[in-house]
Amino acid sequence: ARSIGPSFLAMMQATDVEPSRLDAAREAALDFVDQVDPRVEIGLVSFSGQTALDVSPTLDRAQVEAAIEDLELGEG
Repeated sequence: ARSIGPSFLAMMQATDVEPSRLDAAREAALDFVDQVDPRVEIGLVSFSGQTALDVSPTLDRAQVEAAIEDLELGEG
């Protein structure tokens, strides 16, 4: 099946509010992944001082969800 087009998630990593922005972003990102049409590729981009491509656009939801769960705070 042909994919419709990629979607990217950008995660801000900061801890100045409760729940932490990372925890809130992680929950929102997982909800987003669940709601996106399965024919749409999703990629994950994080940033903390520098931008990182954590997951290239893919139809593999498990890969994206695992990368979201593995996000950690960095310097920045």
